[in-house]
Amino acid sequence: MPHTVRHSRNPWWMMALVCCCFLELSGCSLFVMAGKMLQGDPTVEGEFVRWYGKSMAKSKKKVAVICSTPESVKSEFSSLDLDLASEVSRKLHLHEILVVKADKVASWMDDHGGTDFDMKELGNDLGAELVVAIKLDHFDFREENSPDLFRGKARGCVTVYELTRDTTQAKSKTDSKEDSKSDSKKDKAGDKIGKDSKSAKAAKEAESKPKVTGFRQVFLKTFDSSYPPHQPVSIEQMQPETFRKKFLDRVADELSRTFYRHKVGVEF
Repeated sequence: MPHTVRHSRNPWWMMALVCCCFLELSGCSLFVMAGKMLQGDPTVEGEFVRWYGKSMAKSKKKVAVICSTPESVKSEFSSLDLDLASEVSRKLHLHEILVVKADKVASWMDDHGGTDFDMKELGNDLGAELVVAIKLDHFDFREENSPDLFRGKARGCVTVYELTRDTTQAKSKTDSKEDSKSDSKKDKAGDKIGKDSKSAKAAKEAESKPKVTGFRQVFLKTFDSSYPPHQPVSIEQMQPETFRKKFLDRVADELSRTFYRHKVGVEF
């Protein structure tokens, strides 16, 4: 009795051929997906590292964030500069970067004439060692010629300044503190008024940081943000103030990522 040879409906070679074709069509996306499953999303260091040589977090330097806007923008968004500086400061703080509190910076700026100030004076008063200066040239969240459609657009630049301090002054203050202790012992039975006056002055100087002697630019980046990139959002989908806050947070995200390690996927 002849035997009937039954062929498999799904031979291994056919399955292999299908897989090869699928891989050919999809490129390396499957390998990327597999890599993400095994290792997670890849991360990349912020652009600032390539300029400065180390990240802000590792530098352990205190950072002050300031923002300026032209009068054309300020007339419509009066608190935009403060809001953006505050959001960027908050995001940097979340990534272990030492930041001068945003409200402290805002108060200092208000007392010193807004954006027209002395950089060295800012460093001395706030203890800042790096200053992130955001300059907004343009900001709007309405689609051009379409008041019922929202699309955020922001242009400007980010500059970072490093403040330098007089290190010899720091040594001098340490020596002065030691001298004041020695003088205090010597003058124990002497003129108390003169001794207390000199000691108080020396102690006050010892507690203060070395004065800022200068500053230099260590980073510069221009930015041009647009959100959403493909099509605008209708006013029926979102209230104007809600969209503005969402776009502002988007810009703050983009700018703050410049200074810390982040996942590659968030850039797209």
